[in-house]
Amino acid sequence: MVSIEWRKTLPIATMDSVTQVNWMENGMAKTAAFGVMHVCTAFGVSYALTGSMTVAGAVTVVEPVVNMVGHYFFDKAWDKHMGHAPAAGQAASQP
Repeated sequence: MVSIEWRKTLPIATMDSVTQVNWMENGMAKTAAFGVMHVCTAFGVSYALTGSMTVAGAVTVVEPVVNMVGHYFFDKAWDKHMGHAPAAGQAASQP
């Protein structure tokens, strides 16, 4: 059996249930607000550079998708380069 004592060192493990819910809700609210800000910024910059709402809309939609795909490959390369263990659920490759 694996010990889970390390969880007691996490800040959230010492919070009462109401504080945990508020902490998670505030974190999600902040993340959502940042996402909205990012979309508005991407649209505004794209529109300012091109003068086209169509192009600005396309950039606003396409950029996050390309960024997600790029981030996936970046993480794989980073983990390989830095020698980190694979994420949970992934088998370690044997040389």
